[in-house]
Amino acid sequence: MITRALEEAADEPWEESQPARIAAARRLYENPEHIERRMLGLVEVFQGQTYRNLVRNPLMALQYTGAGPEYQSFQLNGVVQTVGPGDPRFELLYLMRQLFEYNAFHIQQPKYPSGYVFWISQVFDKSPRGRAGQRIR
Repeated sequence: MITRALEEAADEPWEESQPARIAAARRLYENPEHIERRMLGLVEVFQGQTYRNLVRNPLMALQYTGAGPEYQSFQLNGVVQTVGPGDPRFELLYLMRQLFEYNAFHIQQPKYPSGYVFWISQVFDKSPRGRAGQRIR
């Protein structure tokens, strides 16, 4: 499904192919019962310092902060699993990255070397008001 959307969008301007690419992603997420809600994923670009840190110690904390003036913010704690080519999770991460990549990366990157699966164990509300510091999950 994602591969087909990429192939169909290859010869179209990015803006014109956007609705079809969004539709392909939506079809992937149509069945939320098939989605592991404790997991996030992304591709690794360079396998630099972040990669070395996570290989040495796979514990992580991610901070998400929204726009002001509310600055809704969350901290996700968990464990990182590194995945690479041949792993279906990596292949999905890579295809999704391609699906929404607008411009070529500023450094030639023929294929991303690995990806991360973030297994979330705790979520904290870190917003400056209200439940700041309270564990949500």
